[in-house]
Amino acid sequence: MNRHAVVGTRIGELTLVVADDALVGVYFPHHWVKPSAESLGERVEASDPLIARLF
Repeated sequence: MNRHAVVGTRIGELTLVVADDALVGVYFPHHWVKPSAESLGERVEASDPLIARLF
C-alpha cells in the first residue's frame, strides 16, 4: 500500500511516494502530471522509516 510525505530539500519541496520497502514516485511542486490521490496513499510524516532513509 502506498504512502507519501512532503519533504523540504535543497531544490524545494518534494512529494515522495513509497510502497512497502521501495520508492515508487517523486513529484515536484509544479509537476506536469499530478498523481491521483489514490496513487499517493496515506500522508505520513517525513520520519516514516523508509522516507527518512531517502534523504
